[in-house]
Amino acid sequence: MRVITMFFMMLFISLQAFAAGKITGKVSDEKTGDPIIGAMVVIKGTSNGTATDVDGNFLLETAAGTYTLEVRYVGYQSKEVADVKVTGNNTATVNIVIAEAKSTQLQEIVVRSTLKKENISAMITYQKNTNTVAQVVSAEAIRKSPDRNTGEVLKRVSAASIQDGKYLIVRGLADRYNQATLNGTLLSSTEPDRKTFSFDLFPSGMIDNIVVNKAATPDLPGEFAGGLIQVNTKDIPSENFFTIQLGGGVNSQTVGRDFHYYKGGSLDFLGLDDGTRALPSTVPNKDQFRKLTEEQRLAAAKGFKNDWAYDTKSTPINASMQASGGLNTMLFGKKLGAIFAVNYNKQNRRTEMTRSFFNQAGVVQKTLDFNENLYGEDVLVGALANLSMELNANNRISLKNLYNINGSDNVLMREGRDNDYGADVRSYQLGFKSTQYLTTQLIGSHYLPKSKIKLNWNGSYVRLYQNQPNLRRMEYRKADDDSIYRATIQGFQPSLRSASRFYSNLTDNIGLGSFDLSRPFQAFGNQHTIKVGYMTQVKDRVFTSRPFGMVGNPSDLLSVDNANIFAPENVSLTGFNLSELSDKDYDYDANSMLHAGFVMLDNQLGQNFRLVWGARYEYFNQQLNGFRSNQPVNVNTQVGDILPSFNLTYRFNEKTNWRLSASQTVVRPEFRELSPFTFYDFELLAAVQGNPDLERTKIMNVDLRYEFYPRAGEMITAGLFYKKFTNTIEQFFNESGVNTISFTYGNAPDALSYGGEVEFRKKLDAMGNTFKNFTAFANGTYIFNDVRFNIKDAAGNEVKADRPMQGQSPFVINGGLQYDAEKIGTSVTGLFNMVGRRIFLVGNDQNPHIWEAPRPVIDFTISQKVLNKKAEFKFTISDLLNKRANYYQDKNENGKYDVDADFLRISRRAGSNYTLSFLYNFR
Repeated sequence: MRVITMFFMMLFISLQAFAAGKITGKVSDEKTGDPIIGAMVVIKGTSNGTATDVDGNFLLETAAGTYTLEVRYVGYQSKEVADVKVTGNNTATVNIVIAEAKSTQLQEIVVRSTLKKENISAMITYQKNTNTVAQVVSAEAIRKSPDRNTGEVLKRVSAASIQDGKYLIVRGLADRYNQATLNGTLLSSTEPDRKTFSFDLFPSGMIDNIVVNKAATPDLPGEFAGGLIQVNTKDIPSENFFTIQLGGGVNSQTVGRDFHYYKGGSLDFLGLDDGTRALPSTVPNKDQFRKLTEEQRLAAAKGFKNDWAYDTKSTPINASMQASGGLNTMLFGKKLGAIFAVNYNKQNRRTEMTRSFFNQAGVVQKTLDFNENLYGEDVLVGALANLSMELNANNRISLKNLYNINGSDNVLMREGRDNDYGADVRSYQLGFKSTQYLTTQLIGSHYLPKSKIKLNWNGSYVRLYQNQPNLRRMEYRKADDDSIYRATIQGFQPSLRSASRFYSNLTDNIGLGSFDLSRPFQAFGNQHTIKVGYMTQVKDRVFTSRPFGMVGNPSDLLSVDNANIFAPENVSLTGFNLSELSDKDYDYDANSMLHAGFVMLDNQLGQNFRLVWGARYEYFNQQLNGFRSNQPVNVNTQVGDILPSFNLTYRFNEKTNWRLSASQTVVRPEFRELSPFTFYDFELLAAVQGNPDLERTKIMNVDLRYEFYPRAGEMITAGLFYKKFTNTIEQFFNESGVNTISFTYGNAPDALSYGGEVEFRKKLDAMGNTFKNFTAFANGTYIFNDVRFNIKDAAGNEVKADRPMQGQSPFVINGGLQYDAEKIGTSVTGLFNMVGRRIFLVGNDQNPHIWEAPRPVIDFTISQKVLNKKAEFKFTISDLLNKRANYYQDKNENGKYDVDADFLRISRRAGSNYTLSFLYNFR
């Protein structure tokens, strides 16, 4: 903490000390969008100039004034950019595109442009010159948007939607079919029990650009089907800066109401447990606990606190803070850049839920009918530290680090009816989960002028640690022939449903290394590039847990309230004692190794065609060791995949592209999906178990897209896509008895998906001066998806399917209207999103699928810059409509939710969030 404090102090002093203005930017190839290394950028009429670095960037320091820049590079047309205005100690940004000189040119031609025109050209070039079907969100677009983190930025991407503010869905495909990279490094899932990534971890101010690939190229990881999201953070900032943001807010379902909580530890506000919930020292390890006598187990039980009570308080205010700073200086004669950020966010929520089970054999009966309230205090603490040193114009080394803590403290209250048992039920769960995520990367970028080879390399380490201590569950029932509620406690064998304590720890350690070499060459009068590379990733996981429960059936104590039922005097040989589910099934360890190599050619075919093609080979070895019913279960999968890809771009004219893409990709099972470990999910009222026999999913992808860029900030695209899945991984549910449900994972043999997507982004200034600051944007995707098979299971029973894949929506709609008055600093944005109905859990012939009904989501943001545009107020409403999320069984099979006909299994509403924040920039 002292180091961070000293950095921000030095930064603040630096901000005051340096008064020189700056001109910064990037020089790129007009056709390919590739950076131009070693181009000379000079202020016309002076000797003040520099060469672009290994990423095509340049930086010039100068006094205030208006200048013309000259850009020259061998084999390219020279360019002059006028009207570059530097005021005070501010920075002017000029992104420049230059074109190759034609062989017929007998003398030098100088292309003349202006600052405004050149920045517009660069923004267009960045998007339209991607080498595949992709959406690019540039640093300039992020700078102009009101978005504060990557999750918010991705809301604007065509065919994409964000779930729970952080999980990405692309082309209606669930998050497990998407992948993410950070600065070229493959990211591990931030959720140990889910194949996904939380995109709210990255503040938008730290992002240089985001590229969402919807089709594969050989130089990118081959494990995705919906989208590959490349997040690239800034290296060396163009100028020193320091910003701080403070915010507060409320949730519509918590404000003015009592909030249930339980007494935790002193570090809960940081998302960490201080040991308050730790397993007592009186409890020995598993092997020793199995051998304890009844008296020794009683002594161990006495070591636990009587912490079964919960209480109420006034709802606390949601709070957030973010501080970030950047430094551009010289160290030992080398250019050094540093970017630091710390952020803190605490959200309080109350989710209203109903939950029902149905007996669907014979006379239909609602066997369970519960009302629930989930009270949660969620904390996100993060820190980012990036250091980059430019050794010279051709060599750069970067160290990039990200650390996050995600803590969740929750109380789940449940009340309702169990008709199968013939009783009213009251139950609750007290939980805490802390997930720590660390990634550190050492990155090198080098250019060898003599050989014209560019070398990139990357070494990274990722550690994910999840701690879930002292998860407590308790249930009381009042039978129809009784007048009081009595605790549900087993006599000898503990149950995780009630009177239980559960402790678990999960640790992932991931190491990754990669490099690639690229070299341009001339052939048949055109520019070409060859690129080769290699990547390896090693991942290790250890999961351990301790499932305890109180046992005993002293009838005189069962009616004691939850705060006192396990008081010390009631823990005795004639009262309650401690027991543990001693099966080995509750632990597992796993590891995987990925080796990947690729060859890629980027061919310019005449003036209008560009072909990017090649192949990637990925060898994957995955091992897992666990137990089922105390019998060892071992997984050892070794498989190699050749993943070819083909991307052809036809440049019809300066504003229009046609793209055709074909590729093969894969999606592999996560450790948790393979593990035989069974966990009782109190919220879902079901046991969740993995499947060691899962196979990877193979996907064949074909895309055709038309792109039209009328002018800066505007675009119209339309595309068709086709995907064929083999062995899709899905989650199935099974009801083996009344109110006895289990979830597991399985492979469906194959699935087919095809559809179309359209997008437009249009400025409305043509409608008159009143609308000159308005921009309308929308995108829609239609998907036909079908899992169809007729097979026999292990028992010889016929199993049929004719349905969509789990999590696949038939449509995704995004739309919005943005008002951006840059002169007065006002920005207003309204966003709309709706995803079509999709299968939440796959059923069977006896139990129909559980569907998630569509729900419209509207977000609204207004921001106003003040104090000479150094400060900004921002007001945000998330999920303004606050519609219920309904999960149902479609009994009349009419393709929609009918209140009177269908079985509503789960319904929940999380409330609308209202947030006001203030940001100040000390630059």
